[in-house]
Amino acid sequence: MKKFLLFVSTLLLLPLITSCVDKKLEFVGTSENWDVVYEVTIHAEDSESNGLLVKYIGEDPPPQEIDYQLSSGEDGENTIASGNRISLIRSGVAEVANSSCSGCSITFDFQKFNATIEWNGNSESMVLSNE
Repeated sequence: MKKFLLFVSTLLLLPLITSCVDKKLEFVGTSENWDVVYEVTIHAEDSESNGLLVKYIGEDPPPQEIDYQLSSGEDGENTIASGNRISLIRSGVAEVANSSCSGCSITFDFQKFNATIEWNGNSESMVLSNE
């Protein structure tokens, strides 16, 4: 009987325990010269943190600086993050747009994002999706 009660109590507590676990989403996009990863960690139904990783994958030497824009919406009309003159570190990699919010609308796994990278007079755009 004790084993049965332990089993039942575990089943009842399992949803409560698992609801406290953060959910991680990764939206990925690639262009000719860039890999972009937008990572989102959902902490609660109205709380999340995120970060953007930009990596140069082109054949020429990586640029010193980039401009970037991350947006959502069908036409990219909702800018989420942007930056100018961002320095690339560690072999052409930049970690940008780290932020968090509480009391906000959270990101859903089916969403798509648009990323645009500009450097040395060049520009490339890509769509980021959850893989």
